[in-house]
Amino acid sequence: MKMLLCPICQTELRRTEKQMKCENGHSFDLARQGYVNLMINGKKSSGDDRDMVKSRHLFLEEGFYAPLRDHVSNLIASRKPQVLVDAGCGEGYYTKVCAQHAREAYGFDLSKAALKLAAANDAKTHYAIASLAHLPLADESVDVLLSVFAPFDEAEFQRVLKADGLLIQVQPGPYHLYELKQILYERVQLHEPTVHSRSFDVVKAETLTYPMEIHEPQHLQALFQMTPYYWKSPRESRSRLQAKSVLQVRASFHIVCYRKQVKK
Repeated sequence: MKMLLCPICQTELRRTEKQMKCENGHSFDLARQGYVNLMINGKKSSGDDRDMVKSRHLFLEEGFYAPLRDHVSNLIASRKPQVLVDAGCGEGYYTKVCAQHAREAYGFDLSKAALKLAAANDAKTHYAIASLAHLPLADESVDVLLSVFAPFDEAEFQRVLKADGLLIQVQPGPYHLYELKQILYERVQLHEPTVHSRSFDVVKAETLTYPMEIHEPQHLQALFQMTPYYWKSPRESRSRLQAKSVLQVRASFHIVCYRKQVKK
């Protein structure tokens, strides 16, 4: 983990058998699964809870989002990065595959439940609990930064990317899960992707859309529980969804590749 910096004094962290330590004596315990918690000042990590992580893991492992994962992986493979960072990696579904194309890979998230899964299933990537607004990385140290359905900190991402670094962001497309939302809401609002052009130039923007057919009730429930709709939908909407035995729904993803703007 030569890339990681101490979140207290910003010196290099070195790994011992059970800890990460810096030259100033600050230490951080390694979890049994292999990730390290770099939150400081007694702050507790938050992020997705155990139930949401479990639902998302169940759904993703069925391969419903495999076309997205493979598409992003191919984008990264063409770059052959030295250092890859997944900012908001969750349980590492995308990280594990994309990490195969990099010499070093790092995944950051606030969810302890998610990182337990990620580290247990991916020995190549270095995982750490850390805020995306304060990544424990040096300036201009990252070749490719990946952000999939995660909070986007434009200033921090600009800081850690190398001058020729690539940032790949995935957001829901306008019609992502449209048919699911039709069941839950009387009026469906289309998602409007955000373009971050203050610190980055758009290299490529595309939309990946394909149909999904969900047959199993547990997979449909897992999809519902891993979305924001789970917390916003009234009881009658949930009842309509539970009455469905099969759901045909679109997956639609807006994928933007950015190049860091270099100040002259």
